Amino acid sequence: MGKKYTALLIIVLVIVGVLIAPYVRAEYLTAKYGLYFEDKYMQTNTLEGVDYCKVLDYNNVHAKVVYVAHGESINVIEFSHIETDDWQISAWKTVWSKSGNTINFMYPIYV
Repeated sequence: MGKKYTALLIIVLVIVGVLIAPYVRAEYLTAKYGLYFEDKYMQTNTLEGVDYCKVLDYNNVHAKVVYVAHGESINVIEFSHIETDDWQISAWKTVWSKSGNTINFMYPIYV
């Protein structure tokens, strides 16, 4: 009974670890780079404000950030680092909208 219990516990821990790993990574990247991307959504000229953002992916040339816009929409915006030392929007998807007119619904957004 002890070996079966231990094996089951290990399996459960691995599954839970795999499921929460993207969220832990996003929290880490947000803590490290979040302030820098906090106002980059304004490049859209459409989003009037956001409640918060989460950095999902980051390297020297690419970043993917989720912006939650006042409970009205959730937007995943990708940025590319250009030679002028600034980040520009390279892709933008609204993955959820209160008005219900999104095209690219995806869940969970951190994967």
